[in-house]
This record gives sequence, structure tokens and C-alpha cells, in this order.
Amino acid sequence: MRPGTDVPLSAYGRGAALFTGVYDNTDVFFKLGQAVLGGVK
Repeated sequence: MRPGTDVPLSAYGRGAALFTGVYDNTDVFFKLGQAVLGGVK
């Protein structure tokens, strides 16, 4: 996968609202951090 490729994301459970839609694949790491750390940007 090339950097900057859009990927569809979905989730359920705590923090699932952060993972709805299509995001740049390089943003997934930061979204995981937000979910784990409780909203740190």
C-alpha cells in the first residue's frame, strides 16, 4: 500500500466514533492513539 492511500475504516465499542468513514492510511496510527489515550490529538 502506498502512503496516502485512502482506506475504509469501521469499528465497534469504545472509541468507535473515531473509525467511521474513509481515511488516509497514514492517519490510522494517530486515530488509534486517540482511541487508546482518550482523545489526545
